[in-house]
Amino acid sequence: MRQVQRTFIVASLFALPFMGGTPVIGATVGYWRFEGAATVTAGANNDFLDDYSGNGLALSTAGTPTVTQYNLPGSGTGSKYPNPVPSGSQSNTKAATFPNGGYLAVADAPILTVHDFTAEAFITKTANTSGTQYIASQWLVSGNQRSWSFGVAGTSDISGNPGSANDLFIGLSDAGSDAGVVVSGIDIALNKDYYVAVSFDESNFASGVTFYIQNLTDGGPLQVVTKSHTIASLFDSNTFLRIGTFNGSSSPWNGAIDEVRLSNTVLTASQLLIVPTPTALPAGLGLLGLFSLRRRHG
Repeated sequence: MRQVQRTFIVASLFALPFMGGTPVIGATVGYWRFEGAATVTAGANNDFLDDYSGNGLALSTAGTPTVTQYNLPGSGTGSKYPNPVPSGSQSNTKAATFPNGGYLAVADAPILTVHDFTAEAFITKTANTSGTQYIASQWLVSGNQRSWSFGVAGTSDISGNPGSANDLFIGLSDAGSDAGVVVSGIDIALNKDYYVAVSFDESNFASGVTFYIQNLTDGGPLQVVTKSHTIASLFDSNTFLRIGTFNGSSSPWNGAIDEVRLSNTVLTASQLLIVPTPTALPAGLGLLGLFSLRRRHG
């Protein structure tokens, strides 16, 4: 039986390790910032496809039309994405724009095997669709290679969840052939800039999915929603990690995506890219308190 022990430690929020001005917590798997040159050359070439985590997971473009770099404007789509990024003060002047059909991908690698994880991004949805739209995923129906997917429901309810239209959600699979959906209950509105994140704690069935949503356009606090799940062991998929779609080219994103970070642990609110105010932190945590998660297997 798996047991979870949580302990609180006091540490400075700003004492996190850094790589080249980019905040890299020890558990960072990939961090795609879409800065650099506006080229589409695969591999680490100081262009907007690079992985800033240092783990070599540079993206490639796929699908059509092609995903391109986008200079963040003074108004409109992406104008409320923070510059600099709050958690590390690195400059944020560019994002990726996703036309209907284009996406980004990187081949599976050992480091992409996760059980607990946190996925984060800044997003703007510029078109409503009847189907789902995906921010990021490692999910392929063919060959039963489903693992996880992170997206926004379409204009209809998703997977029999009443009232879930336009909700931020996560898809999870423990066998590769099954699919479970956990919805946040919070809508992602059209043409609004958001910070969004989801964490998954595999061993915590009662409250192991936590969503973080902040409407950057309209302002207001970071919203935190905790949900239960039934996934005993997250499936280790061998498919590509994709940004802007899932299941190959299915359910593409319409709009902008920026600062996508995947971590192989459950980040606490104080470790997120957005750096919430103390009132947005879980009870018992101050802005300088970090929450440490330790596992024992028995």
